[in-house]
Amino acid sequence: MSFLNPSPSTALTKYITFDTPLDVAATNARSNLDPALFDGEAWSDAILGNPPHAQGCPLVIETSNPVHAGDPSTFDLILDLGSPAAIFFTFRLTGDLVPELANANHYANIYIDFDPLIPGSAIPQNSYLNGVSMLPGANAANTWFLNSENELVFTRQYDFTPMATPPSNFEAGKVYRVIVRCEIWHTVNGGLHQEMFMAFDDSVTIQIHG
Repeated sequence: MSFLNPSPSTALTKYITFDTPLDVAATNARSNLDPALFDGEAWSDAILGNPPHAQGCPLVIETSNPVHAGDPSTFDLILDLGSPAAIFFTFRLTGDLVPELANANHYANIYIDFDPLIPGSAIPQNSYLNGVSMLPGANAANTWFLNSENELVFTRQYDFTPMATPPSNFEAGKVYRVIVRCEIWHTVNGGLHQEMFMAFDDSVTIQIHG
């Protein structure tokens, strides 16, 4: 999103865009998935950010080594109950407001929820990564880093095995919608408030194979 000018008579001096680019990611992490590969809708035609990029959604993949025969190597929406897997999702903030956010006074909460596609058919699962400082660090997963002066990037990498995932295990045969959300918070003078921009995606569903 960008800040919208609240008054026609007031000049717009700062802007920021929060997007989920298709071909930007942390080193050694997977890039976002192109929704056109399985959906054809959602963000597949959106071009956002500065520099502009096509938009992607969370990538889910089994991480068995070696890869099981018959499993795809690009993304996998049917996960074996006992096999390790990972979710990768990259968020990006761009604009001349980025230097004011890239500091220890700002942090992000990143939520991954797995909600049963049929309500009540299974126990929802979740993984929350809270309090991630937005002070830029090394180019790596689960750390905010600068691609350029006005381009702040974060790749969430969540590694899990469906049959051994607290608080309770995934269930074989069930289908879950993957919902990834990112919130930005600001701490100043002992206070705390949530910034007005955030990002989320709920376009991916997975099935657990027993």
